[in-house]
Amino acid sequence: MDIVIGIDPGATSGWAGVTVSHNPGLVLTNHLEMPKPGTKKDLPSNTPSAIAEELLCGLRQMGHNVVAVAIEDQYLSKNPDSMKKLSRNSGRWEEAWRRLGYPVEWVNTQTWQSAELGTHRIDSAEVKRRCAMKVLGMWRTKVVSHESDAALIARYVAIRIAYRRMRSDP
Repeated sequence: MDIVIGIDPGATSGWAGVTVSHNPGLVLTNHLEMPKPGTKKDLPSNTPSAIAEELLCGLRQMGHNVVAVAIEDQYLSKNPDSMKKLSRNSGRWEEAWRRLGYPVEWVNTQTWQSAELGTHRIDSAEVKRRCAMKVLGMWRTKVVSHESDAALIARYVAIRIAYRRMRSDP
């Protein structure tokens, strides 16, 4: 089954896999507090590259085929330090998947939130609440906020891929 991996690349990064369909199913979710480079927790097994390889191996064993990786695009923050960290983590995730040969699609925060939540002009606490409620309502799965963001980012791209395929079929 074809799936899309969604990634919320924050200081705590979340990822999720959903099936490519007009009504995508949730395959997996997980998250990791990204270690600061050069610290004790900065182990080879905690890098986006290692996580991507392990994830890909597990998905293949389950009979899944990754067709795209969707990463939440950088957004402007009032805190320059947060923006630097987010940009760095985003790049690490992109490099990990491109190195494995997978297409990466950057998804604008306002775009996926508008499509999935019906609005983008709400505060971050309300976004987290609505994302968690939508994932719980659709897939009967309780996840942390980074995982719910990743799941909805993946869902947004999976539905777009399904509609593109439908239009291109003879």
